[in-house]
Amino acid sequence: MKNRVVHSKSATLVALFLTALTTAALAADPASVGLPERSRQAEAGMTRHELVDADGVQLFVLSGPELTDAQIQTVAVVHRALKGWTNMSFSSMRISIPGTRAEALLVPDRYSSDGLDLTGYLPSGMQFYFDNGYLEYDFRMKVGTIFLRVNGPFIDEAQLTARVVTAARDPIRFLERTDPAYLYLTLQQVTETLNKLDQAQQDTVKSLQGLVSDYEGLKSQRPLLVSKLAEIDQEIDSTGEAIKKTDTTLTSAIDDLASALVSLNGQLAAQRDDLQKQLDGLRKEHEDLVAQVGKLKEEKDALSASHAAYAQSTGQEIEALRAAILTLHNTGFLSGPKPMDPQLVKRVVELKGATPTMTTADILTTLKAESIKASAKQVDAIVWTYFGL
Repeated sequence: MKNRVVHSKSATLVALFLTALTTAALAADPASVGLPERSRQAEAGMTRHELVDADGVQLFVLSGPELTDAQIQTVAVVHRALKGWTNMSFSSMRISIPGTRAEALLVPDRYSSDGLDLTGYLPSGMQFYFDNGYLEYDFRMKVGTIFLRVNGPFIDEAQLTARVVTAARDPIRFLERTDPAYLYLTLQQVTETLNKLDQAQQDTVKSLQGLVSDYEGLKSQRPLLVSKLAEIDQEIDSTGEAIKKTDTTLTSAIDDLASALVSLNGQLAAQRDDLQKQLDGLRKEHEDLVAQVGKLKEEKDALSASHAAYAQSTGQEIEALRAAILTLHNTGFLSGPKPMDPQLVKRVVELKGATPTMTTADILTTLKAESIKASAKQVDAIVWTYFGL
């Protein structure tokens, strides 16, 4: 019954469109249908005609150099069908009509219904098609992260707006009712159920045929015939009840499946939220570890600086002690301790460090060759102080 009503509405709308086309068939230019042409210019190999209605709404029509009478009537029909909605208004419309088929695109300035602002769900506007007296719509909606395709024959504003509101409020349910894969699965289930019912009916027919055969053979046995007829009536009643129960079961199964899908979507969303919380926790732990590593690095740098200062101070103290020891050992028969020549100390350390097997005599021989004055006592004191030999 619902399909008959929809077809009836579609036929009425088509009749109205065809009537409008017939009554205005004599129009010679856009102004004759209340859409005077304001300007025209070339665009993408076609001509863009700028028309305007009495309310200042602009219609940008792409066609050949001149609009034909049929094209003007098509534009007028599309304009009348989409203008003056209760819940939607627009300031301009773009219509492409290379032949008789028109493609209209409008981006609503205002579109709301049932407490919802619907403009935000239509990122690319609303696309309509008019061909052979039929107006159809086919456009995309974006609800959260879900993209929905809304298409079908245009009946009236209320029917289309109701579909848009349904898609905005419950996109999952809308997909279930319009997605081809889901509908195909539902059709398969219905077909299987109908096949089972058909098999049951065939079995019932066979049973009835058997009963009829018995009836033919038992015409003379009225009491038995009455009993068989009662059995037939009972089986018919049982079959009817079975069909009703099966229909109820099928409807319930479809509703349960839809509820399960909605529940599953909710569970997936909850799991996604839990995973996001865990990820946020791990990020916080990572940031804390990075901060701790930074502090440890600062402490390490401070310790390194302290160690370097300590090493420098210790080296200076060791050098001072070595100089003091060498001064104490640098004495003569009649002279007291005096500082040892730093150049002599440096050269002896270089020679002994380069060749550890050099003896005091070897070092003295080298120093003499280099014109550096030194005694065996001084060389021994330097070697003992720096190398402990």
